[in-house]
Amino acid sequence: MAYELAKCGYNELGELSGRIFRDGISVLEKEGFHGMRVEILRDRHATLQFE
Repeated sequence: MAYELAKCGYNELGELSGRIFRDGISVLEKEGFHGMRVEILRDRHATLQFE
């Protein structure tokens, strides 16, 4: 998932793209993603799920 997010740019992430590049994807846990709450599971077998 981190790899897929890393491929996103300003068009998909807006201003968060710079913060993610600088501070890592944990920024999404703090800010959310398009109004959705984000919880990053640090498990190599985790899958992307929307609630």
